[in-house]
Amino acid sequence: MAATPAWVWPVLVLGAAIMVAWAWFIVGFLSEPSAVGRSRIVLLTSIVYSIGAAFVGVLGAAGLARKKRWGRTLAGIASAAMASRADRHLVESQLFETLSYFDASLSR
Repeated sequence: MAATPAWVWPVLVLGAAIMVAWAWFIVGFLSEPSAVGRSRIVLLTSIVYSIGAAFVGVLGAAGLARKKRWGRTLAGIASAAMASRADRHLVESQLFETLSYFDASLSR
């Protein structure tokens, strides 16, 4: 098995910090009057996903720093989750728009 480069675990910690900051940012939208029903579910899902990716990233980084085999597995999972999270914000914005239009059409 090839050695994992030394720069990987600090990058995972940085990615985890960004995920927590993103989750904190999204928490601010929960107090909005429009954050009800489906929109609230999307917000909560985004928060949980981001915090979960950050948690697995920190565990993976700790494992890599200690040169544990499980650290590579968790680092791979966390990096995939963080990368897909970066693409997911585009999907969420489209989902918000669709749900807002749908909710508005129901309230007429």
